[in-house]
Amino acid sequence: MSGEFQQQLFSVDGSVPEGALCAIIGPTDSGKSALLALLSGRPCMGRVEGRALFEGRLIEEQQMPSNTDRHSIGFVRQGHTGYLAELSVFNNMMFAAMLRTPGSLEDQVTKVETVIGDTALDECRDTRASFLAAGEKRRLSLAVELLSDRRILLLDGVFSGLDTNESMVLMEVLKRLSRNKVTRCRRSSMWEEVFQPPLAP
Repeated sequence: MSGEFQQQLFSVDGSVPEGALCAIIGPTDSGKSALLALLSGRPCMGRVEGRALFEGRLIEEQQMPSNTDRHSIGFVRQGHTGYLAELSVFNNMMFAAMLRTPGSLEDQVTKVETVIGDTALDECRDTRASFLAAGEKRRLSLAVELLSDRRILLLDGVFSGLDTNESMVLMEVLKRLSRNKVTRCRRSSMWEEVFQPPLAP
């Protein structure tokens, strides 16, 4: 992708298999977020050349054969987004479930309970979102997106601003989700913050 004055991405090529957990790694302002935006089918400023495919078809929204295909790709933005600060974790999830998922209220409650467990939010389910720790807020953003049963999840700067313990909890959540055959792709400025375990005292 090239902007008005500077090209951000050069000859990017690759593929991600189903159920993979992978990271896009590079220094600040190297184009990681721009690449994720392209992969998610969201509009980008500047000129874009090449193709991004999902199951052999173009990802770009205007060329997708149906909304169902486009909605197979989820996107969690950098920071704490996708929820209402004044609602508890459970109420945020229920509100999102009523907007995003079909089925009866009982089905939606079951779905919410499952995702809360999958994202290790059980202990703070009744806590207002504004009172959550940074790692819990990040997992709540992830949980809201998981309600839609995305086949691919793109996570932008998912570890940014988290301490070592919070990062490790989130990493375990992502590993567990990947074992359930959902492809997760996230970007990070540092290899260490994604993959390295904490140092022994």
